[in-house]
Amino acid sequence: MAPPVGHHENRVSQEQTGETGQIRLANPGDAVRWGKLAGARAILVGTINQIRTETKSFQGYGVATARTIVSAEVRVRIIDLESGQVQLSKTVTGAADKLDTEFAQSGDTDLAYSIVRDAIEKLAEDKDFLAFIKGRPAK
Repeated sequence: MAPPVGHHENRVSQEQTGETGQIRLANPGDAVRWGKLAGARAILVGTINQIRTETKSFQGYGVATARTIVSAEVRVRIIDLESGQVQLSKTVTGAADKLDTEFAQSGDTDLAYSIVRDAIEKLAEDKDFLAFIKGRPAK
């Protein structure tokens, strides 16, 4: 029987967690190592790719506006820690926008967070992903 997760967490140094207490991982090899250390059977690893920014400006009626649209592809993989094999790989696109005028701003100010959140929400609705994490084959 594996020791409780808390036992393993004591091995995580301040250098790896920083002030937030969250483990920062630079590559899948590190993720696999930390997953094994925590006693997990599988881990979910994400990569942000294809970041796109588009700004559309309009000036008229005495008002200038700028809408910034940011999108990114987020690739998520579930890796079996025993075999090291990728069990599932999915790519979803997240997007967010922000509207700036001379008088106000609307939309999220942290667009990077917003695009990742949007991608994760889409992943949470993906039939293949849901079937896999529930242990059932995709239909």
